[in-house]
Amino acid sequence: MLLRWYFTEDDWSHRPFLPVAGPKQTNIEKTSTWPYKDWVLTGLAQYTIQARLLSKACYHWDAATKLSPIDLVLGWGAMADPALSRQIQIAQAFRWYTIKIPPQLQQRNSEIQASIANIHILPGSSTIEKQIKAAPLGAILTLRGFLIEGKGPQGQSWRSSLSQTGTEAGEVFYVDQAVID
Repeated sequence: MLLRWYFTEDDWSHRPFLPVAGPKQTNIEKTSTWPYKDWVLTGLAQYTIQARLLSKACYHWDAATKLSPIDLVLGWGAMADPALSRQIQIAQAFRWYTIKIPPQLQQRNSEIQASIANIHILPGSSTIEKQIKAAPLGAILTLRGFLIEGKGPQGQSWRSSLSQTGTEAGEVFYVDQAVID
């Protein structure tokens, strides 16, 4: 089993706290579709997120790799503050993430859970894919695009959550603009 732990006490923990905007979502009433690789995507919501990169997993062999080669764990609000986020262990495996909150921070559990997300990235171009893959942990990312539903050539489907809350939430995000700070 491939399991990667990212202890946030690495080289980015010295970065200052910078308030970030977090996610902004506008649901689309009249949806549009477009081809993406051998899938057909339907836009569900316009989506922009500005957040700190807390963890990143690049995939090469799972069934969804062609559609989404990268998963990001992003933090805003409390989780954009390195003084807090460096105390939390983040693991990514098999398209999921888990966090381990130390006992001294348990009273902030709901605040922490409300300001972190696992996002499945569909890069809109090879340039965007390279930018995101090269982003260092701790960087501030501003990503724009669409939360989508994808339909694959063999009838498979992958639909984004439209809510950033709950253990089942996971955004499937077609990114057409990326700025890495």
